[in-house]
Amino acid sequence: MSTEYVVGFLFSEDLEWVALIRKARPEWQAGLLNGIGGHIENTDESPLHAMRREFKEEAGVYVEDWQHYARLSENGQFTVDFFYASGDLGELRTTTDESIVVIGVNTLDTYKIVENVSWLVPLAVDCLVDGRPGFAEITYPSKNNVLPNPVSSDLTEKIGEVLNNVASSSAASHGERSEGW
Repeated sequence: MSTEYVVGFLFSEDLEWVALIRKARPEWQAGLLNGIGGHIENTDESPLHAMRREFKEEAGVYVEDWQHYARLSENGQFTVDFFYASGDLGELRTTTDESIVVIGVNTLDTYKIVENVSWLVPLAVDCLVDGRPGFAEITYPSKNNVLPNPVSSDLTEKIGEVLNNVASSSAASHGERSEGW
């Protein structure tokens, strides 16, 4: 049976800051930064409903306008639906034993983060800036299987271009802000 999760990235209006959470669990994520979210519960009407609920529970703020932009899955093991929104980061607060932090979007590579955050955040920024891509779906092969075809160099090059464009969109580099979080 597959476990379903939601993860959200809340950005400042100028898209230079993003709210993340310093994970305490599961063990493989302990101490790393990740998007804010959690399990989809049986009582959730949809992944969007779960995203709104989880963000309120973990960051103390209700965000209405989440945009669903990506899904990662491994056949039969897990599904994670990713959302982004922009708004006021000043009202966020830590409400659990996992700390909310706000960092500069262009400083992701200076933090210990869950590995896919390094490309999910720029992908969300790209969606916020020009609406593309509209939605990305990625299925990891089962751990026992091998990819039937290697990822093309064209795709790798395109992903690199997107990440470089996002990184160069802001001239200033920002550090972590922690006041109030």
